[in-house]
Amino acid sequence: TISDIESLTQSSLVQQRSFQPLVEENIKLAHIFSGVLRIKEQLAEINGLKLCIRHTSVVLPPKSKVILSRILDNLVDNAIQYTKHGKVLMGVRRRKDAVEIQVLDTGVGIGEQELSLLNKPFSREVTTKYNYGMGMYIVHSLSEQQGYKVLVKSKKNRGSCISIIIPLN
Repeated sequence: TISDIESLTQSSLVQQRSFQPLVEENIKLAHIFSGVLRIKEQLAEINGLKLCIRHTSVVLPPKSKVILSRILDNLVDNAIQYTKHGKVLMGVRRRKDAVEIQVLDTGVGIGEQELSLLNKPFSREVTTKYNYGMGMYIVHSLSEQQGYKVLVKSKKNRGSCISIIIPLN
């Protein structure tokens, strides 16, 4: 049932939250970006899209590389899934006391009503064999656990920009 799946998802997130690497080291965003590109580039090509990753030399303070990779993987996967033509771009902007990682797409966008549902599981209006409305729920949950902030800007039928704000302190 749906409640059983929600329970399993919560349990999985709690377990992932409790996992901390034995040795924390600074995170080179270039390595994480290239990993996402390597994994998602073929999926983008199959869907007739261009996946662009902007080079960065940003190094983040120690946190879980696995969790940040999972967050970005989900964002890029969603962007590819909801973009019918054009491209998906992942880049980074330096902010005062923070870094903003952005995933932008030329996809279908997110309507006003859907925006409020993004951090809830199983919230997509249309679920498919491969889409259960979990991607953004996972992004929000893992970001909150790491102390990151998620910002969503979107226009229906124009595309979206989803940002992860990572404090540098």
